[in-house]
Amino acid sequence: MESKYIKDKGSGSNSRYIRDKDDRGGYRSSSGDNRGAEGLSGRARYLEMLEREQEMKDALEMIEGDYTAKERIAKREAVKKEAAEKEAAKKQVESERKSNAKPASTLKLSQGSEGGTVSFSSDVEAKPLANEDEDDKVFKKIVIRNIATCAVLAITAFLLQLITFRLPLMPNMIRTDLSAIPELLAAVSFGPIAGVAIVLIKNGLFAIIMGDAVAATAISNAIMDSAFVGVASFIFARGMFSPMAIEKRMMEDPEGVRDNRGKMIFKSGLIGALVATPISYFTVTKIAQPMIFRQFGAYGYTAESYLVIYNDALRALNSHLPAPLNGIITEIPTLSRGVLIYNLPFTFLKYIAVTVIVAIIFKWLSKILFYRPTLDPEDVETMKKQQQNSQKK
Repeated sequence: MESKYIKDKGSGSNSRYIRDKDDRGGYRSSSGDNRGAEGLSGRARYLEMLEREQEMKDALEMIEGDYTAKERIAKREAVKKEAAEKEAAKKQVESERKSNAKPASTLKLSQGSEGGTVSFSSDVEAKPLANEDEDDKVFKKIVIRNIATCAVLAITAFLLQLITFRLPLMPNMIRTDLSAIPELLAAVSFGPIAGVAIVLIKNGLFAIIMGDAVAATAISNAIMDSAFVGVASFIFARGMFSPMAIEKRMMEDPEGVRDNRGKMIFKSGLIGALVATPISYFTVTKIAQPMIFRQFGAYGYTAESYLVIYNDALRALNSHLPAPLNGIITEIPTLSRGVLIYNLPFTFLKYIAVTVIVAIIFKWLSKILFYRPTLDPEDVETMKKQQQNSQKK
């Protein structure tokens, strides 16, 4: 007779199906405790055993799954709780520090008590402090002095631009001045923005006062000088005041940190000259010369006349050169070739000369350019005494 499975109703959620055959050919249910009814065949027992094992595995997996989920939730809650405790402890420390710290006004003694010296408590780092009014006064004094210094340098640059000269064996239209010296001084002293601002002020005044006759020259010089002083001062600041550069110099020579300023200015100026020289080619050929030819072409300032001037200067130069160098360049066929032969080398040498001059005089002018407020000697001595007393306590 075919066997069937009967659900065991007495086993609850872990119900099972067992085969139970009696002698009469019928089937009856068997509970979990009644494992082997009489007449149960060996195959039915085997099936019952497999089902029991599967049920146990399912139960274990369910228990383990519940435990893993609960464990993850518990870990997450523990991490959140720990983070909250750390944040609360941090806020408590900050609040205690603020409550224990004294305001700046209480650290400043009266003028009659100890001559206006600074007093420090034992839990405050010993350093010169002042009230807000004194800080504002010092800051305003520094700003006003720096602005006045930049104004003086701008006026000096403008006056130097009015004093032009021509080097021997150079074309008549190529003249130079030393107005880039104050520009580079301002740039390395107060930063690239100050240097570029002085360049623009100088050329703006020059164009306004001298009129349209020098507009092309002013625009070209403004672009070239801005590139020169901007790049040079940026390289100087990175090489002098970046944390890595300062740490390196302090490790190599703590006593000579300021002694390499001239060397750093020369390196920065050299890089600035290398950047500004190619730019000068485009400013001359694309801005200055086209503007001059368009405005003053009726007065003889044409491309042909400039080409004649370039060739006359070249013949004069060849007459002074030794025989091996005399015939290297015999003619300048185009204006762009003339700019490459004369304007670019001349511009590069001009910026190198300016860099050398600034590197030499910067050591003596830095005391005037760099204004730093100093403490009163009595305040310094009082500060040292207070620091010693706090250490003893």
